[in-house]
Amino acid sequence: MIDLNALWDNDGNILDIKVKSKEQVETIISEVEAIDLKSTSVPELMAVLRQFGGYGYSLTTLNASRGRSNLIYRVVKHRQRPYYLPALSYPPVEYARLNRASTEGEQMFYGAFDDRTAMFETNLAVGDRFVLSRWAIPEDIQVISLGFSDEVFRLLNSREKNFINVLADFVYTNQEANVMMHDFFAKSFCQIVPDDRPELYNLSIAIARHFSHNPRGQAIIYPSVACKANAQNIVVSKELVDEGIISCHRVMFAQIVDIRDHGPEKEYYYRIMDSADEFSPSGSIKWSGLRWHVDAESF
Repeated sequence: MIDLNALWDNDGNILDIKVKSKEQVETIISEVEAIDLKSTSVPELMAVLRQFGGYGYSLTTLNASRGRSNLIYRVVKHRQRPYYLPALSYPPVEYARLNRASTEGEQMFYGAFDDRTAMFETNLAVGDRFVLSRWAIPEDIQVISLGFSDEVFRLLNSREKNFINVLADFVYTNQEANVMMHDFFAKSFCQIVPDDRPELYNLSIAIARHFSHNPRGQAIIYPSVACKANAQNIVVSKELVDEGIISCHRVMFAQIVDIRDHGPEKEYYYRIMDSADEFSPSGSIKWSGLRWHVDAESF
């Protein structure tokens, strides 16, 4: 892990605004919480967030595969088999919806670290046809963790403390102001966003951009709000996909035949209609024609 004691602006320059005291942090947090998110743009929110500093806040990055496989899963609903990988990657501009780390029309690659979470996040129903794709992310990719705090796990009613919360352990032995900032960023980034309150995403987007200026952070890992923080999601920029740094290794086209609820979790059963693990240099998918019944554990 790399301890980072500074943030960077768009030009890579270290921000030298310093936050030293608990009182200063409380003042900034109060200012942010008083903002009318409906009438405040993301750049305006970022200007306020810059008051957190520089040297006033420490965070940690880690290798993307630390403690886990380096595989990322993504689910996209499709009525028919797609024939090119771009249809499974980040969405076209016209289909890029407002999300936790991206504005309307902003192309970002969202994924999960297991297939079941990717299905749950897509809100699949019985009868839906979809493509589940498996991507590999290099082990040396540095990612920033956001949203992993005791308060977030409590608010989301997580059944257990997520393993990745160890990233923040050093925070709770750090100065009190640092702990306050860590918890504020975590809670604000992973807040539940009702359908009638889309403006709440403005703050999480501003936070994502605030930290993405860090040249050592190439992606963001955060708890899955839909899964009550019992699983993790990842979001990366489209450039990592375009440059081939994140690559697709396998895809399957399937249809949901049954969903079984187990309290906060769901078990998905589906019929695989086709699969592929070969792709042309131009990105076309070479479907194999194989079909069988399977549950989500077998992909």
